[in-house]
Amino acid sequence: MSADPTIYPVLEHSTRQPDGTWTHSCGSALLGAKVCHPVWDGLFLCSGGGDVQIETVPYCPACGTKPAEAGVPVRGEL
Repeated sequence: MSADPTIYPVLEHSTRQPDGTWTHSCGSALLGAKVCHPVWDGLFLCSGGGDVQIETVPYCPACGTKPAEAGVPVRGEL
């Protein structure tokens, strides 16, 4: 997981432990959810070759909700 709280706001109130895990201010260990972003790199609007970028998004299971697996599309290079 990235340690940048501007990308993952839950990290702003979390502490990285010596073993590499993260603990939220509520005391719960952060979990990671797989989020899949379709890559739109085709010639037409909303088209592409079927590629997907997979991101692991941290969240607190006690304070937050698990992110949806279907992420927003990303624009790829032609």
